[in-house]
Amino acid sequence: MMTAQVKSTRFRGKDAFKSFPEMRHSKSNHISTKKMPKVDTESLFREDQANEGLDIPFRFGYGFDVSYTLNDGTWEEQDSVKIWSLKITSQGLIL
Repeated sequence: MMTAQVKSTRFRGKDAFKSFPEMRHSKSNHISTKKMPKVDTESLFREDQANEGLDIPFRFGYGFDVSYTLNDGTWEEQDSVKIWSLKITSQGLIL
């Protein structure tokens, strides 16, 4: 398994969207989308109920194995800023 880290800017004490308001919304009509398999939420709820009271950490998400790269998203250039976007969706219950 390979992993990678892409250098990015960290905004300490500032909000990136205040510094770069053009990043707030994509100007592109097309953003690459990846669709994850449907999550069986009923099964996960039953599993959580069975584990209630046990010394098991609270479930806060559900993981998918993926292998995406920067080529899987959509690149835009706005002024001197390059923005990479990737929309990830999954069918299922939204709480």
